[in-house]
Amino acid sequence: MTSHGSHDAMYVLFTCVVAVSVLTVRDFFQCCRCCPSTCAFAVDLCRVRDCFWGRCVLQRGADADCPHAHVALAHMYSHGKGGCEQDFTRAFEHHRKAADAGLALAQYNLATQYFAGKGVASDMAKAVHYYDLAAEQGFIYAQINLGNMYNTGFGVDEDLLKAREYYAMAAPYSADARGLLEGVEEKIRDADRLEIDDDAIDASKITADNIQSADTDTKK
Repeated sequence: MTSHGSHDAMYVLFTCVVAVSVLTVRDFFQCCRCCPSTCAFAVDLCRVRDCFWGRCVLQRGADADCPHAHVALAHMYSHGKGGCEQDFTRAFEHHRKAADAGLALAQYNLATQYFAGKGVASDMAKAVHYYDLAAEQGFIYAQINLGNMYNTGFGVDEDLLKAREYYAMAAPYSADARGLLEGVEEKIRDADRLEIDDDAIDASKITADNIQSADTDTKK
């Protein structure tokens, strides 16, 4: 039976072969655009031993503009894992490249960096832009975050109807989103009731003014 240590050694050997011996590395990593299994393998390798060779595979994938390699490296730099020192600026660069390639996870993470100002100056407009791109691809957390922003008016103008729209996108797949959707719908109903009450008050004032005017005319 293969021991854990020899199993790790086999991982290292295989990854070295991939990282060093593959001559058409760009073509090799192009497949990751459709199937990220190679990058997932390299990430697993880094988790096992914080392995230098795992990072080599991911870096060569990133050099070949593989978005999955970019987002994997960004995760490592964001959290200081896989043998990488925590570096939000480098994480931002990798997230940006993967986001521009259309990867929803990277768009969400890039938006979060803009939102929090980690590795880049805080920019709510860009945060909303990238959250929206991810939300359009069905990324639930982006939909919920946009709903929260419009619900509270944090970083954007408060818009309960937009908040309801984004919560509704996520509601079929998230109990949290369903709860938030119920909450914002109650706020909308309360706002509608207040608007009706205000209209009724205005109407009663007009009626009172008309009555007072009629009394004045009668006295004359």
